[in-house]
Amino acid sequence: MERLILLLVILALLCSTGNAEEFAVVHNDARTTPGTQSFTSSGFGTPVAAMCMASYGATNGTSTAHAGFTIGFTDGTRQNTAFMRSKNGVTTTLTGKRADTSDVLYLANQDGATILRAQFSSWTTDGMVLNYSVAPATAYKVTCTLIGGVGISNAYTNIVSTPATVDTSTTVSTVGFQADVLIGVVNGDGVYNDTNQAQGDLSIGFAVRGSTQKALGILDVTAVTTTSLNQRNFSSRIGRSGTNSQQIEIQNFTSLGFDATTRNTSTAATMGYLALKFNGIAATGLAIDSPTATGSQSITGITGTPQWGLLIAGSAQSLDVNVTNTDSEAFGVSTFTSTAQRCFAISSDDAVTTSNVDTLTDTKPICLIKDDAAFYNASFTSFSDSTATFNYGTANGTTRKWIGLFVGHVSAATSHRRGVVLLP
Repeated sequence: MERLILLLVILALLCSTGNAEEFAVVHNDARTTPGTQSFTSSGFGTPVAAMCMASYGATNGTSTAHAGFTIGFTDGTRQNTAFMRSKNGVTTTLTGKRADTSDVLYLANQDGATILRAQFSSWTTDGMVLNYSVAPATAYKVTCTLIGGVGISNAYTNIVSTPATVDTSTTVSTVGFQADVLIGVVNGDGVYNDTNQAQGDLSIGFAVRGSTQKALGILDVTAVTTTSLNQRNFSSRIGRSGTNSQQIEIQNFTSLGFDATTRNTSTAATMGYLALKFNGIAATGLAIDSPTATGSQSITGITGTPQWGLLIAGSAQSLDVNVTNTDSEAFGVSTFTSTAQRCFAISSDDAVTTSNVDTLTDTKPICLIKDDAAFYNASFTSFSDSTATFNYGTANGTTRKWIGLFVGHVSAATSHRRGVVLLP
């Protein structure tokens, strides 16, 4: 009897561990005075890493003029952030970017003046604390994705610069473990040196060990009298700079890190990244065709039952092709669990003589804007075995190419599986 009771206790512990959540999406309105702010999720425990995002959006579901978006990572020791901006209503475009290793979040206004700086301060009960050394006058919506729990064996964040020679690599060994996933952000062709640089340029991507890597990038060209946009969806790169000439491919996930390889042209590029090692959970990287109708739509092919998703969505209709027309105008990023969702979107009209630029944020897993109107929006429905389901209130009638990273619970027998599925 005692052995039976002990066995039942062990099984209960295993089941509770298997159902634990390793990701929590937490929202806050930014402070409007310098100081600290906590991002917590009850019962989550102490994180080991976080990914934070913010934009010019201050009211859920209502777009605002000008485009500004920032994304950053921390492992509690190191941090980095990247930012891009574009000004609305000008006849000579004014766009820019900035990145540094001192902040988790950075925002400048449409003219390049710093309006928000936030740094990792500490882990706290069930979350983290950010310190706003510069606070905005407007309470912008800020979202941090907390990462921790028994399913995360290790986490590390840093930046890497690839060589200025095509098809050569930078070997990164400071990670200290073999990662299962890298999430990467390339902030144009500049380095993370905390200075304003020209061109609204950003790509976000991921690499899943043993299966796939993907990225989506947008470029809003500066100092031109007719707006010029560029977008590209990569099927085998983690990031790009400029008009896609500078590309980064992740190779050789080693026991201590990875190799980052320069592709396409002999020019260096710099990427901020978050490396994660898993235990009993699995990541799936997907190429996703957007729905073309409203109502219930599902993303399938996810390993296990998803608990968290990162979706990078745009308006491009093709893979691995430079898109330089109206199909380059919409770009968005979202982070979501079954209990909390947040999307950030920016748009800029191509080939117009007066810039038309917007920012949108919402508590939804999917939102995109284009031509001053909703392009896509969807609410969360459910996670189920290998499937994430959403309900679309707005959808475009033409298929767009998106990418998604999903992390799911898996059984002990399949915990090693890390797959990729290309959806039709």
